[in-house]
Amino acid sequence: MVNAPSSKSLNNVAIGYVSKAHGVRGAVNITLKPLSWLETDSQGKILAVTHDSLYLSFGTHVEIASNTFEVASVKSSNRGQIVSFTTVTTREQAEQLRGNEVFIEYDIDEDFPAAALVGLSVFQENSLVGKVSEVIHGAQSRLEVRSETEKFLVPLVPELVRIEASGIVVSLPEGWPKESL
Repeated sequence: MVNAPSSKSLNNVAIGYVSKAHGVRGAVNITLKPLSWLETDSQGKILAVTHDSLYLSFGTHVEIASNTFEVASVKSSNRGQIVSFTTVTTREQAEQLRGNEVFIEYDIDEDFPAAALVGLSVFQENSLVGKVSEVIHGAQSRLEVRSETEKFLVPLVPELVRIEASGIVVSLPEGWPKESL
């Protein structure tokens, strides 16, 4: 995990939807979004992220249809996750959740998944300069950006990196060091 290029902290992000009720005791089947999924709005605010870094487990709180539920148990199935909540105890209650998106509280500053950035296009001044090939962790997390002819590192800080719906926008000073491939 790395610090996101953002000054935002806690967000609710969509991880999937309730596809159906499961059994008679109030469990639901949650169909998760695809693994390498990242969605941002036009200002770069992260709306949803890859779910492999978000864990539904005992005690996790989720939001469905503007209501908060505490997870009592989770089992994997070939159609998603079978989830029971502490306050949903009948099939009828579970049916009322069907079709609604499932959101989880996500601390952008702590939990941003680096894997979601790999492969995204990188732009500077509306020009494509490459793609993120790697996120390098250390005292300062950095993005390795590669084109067909060169590569360079960019510190993952809000002053230099912004995530937008079209990809990552970098603001690098003239003469930023680049290495030929």
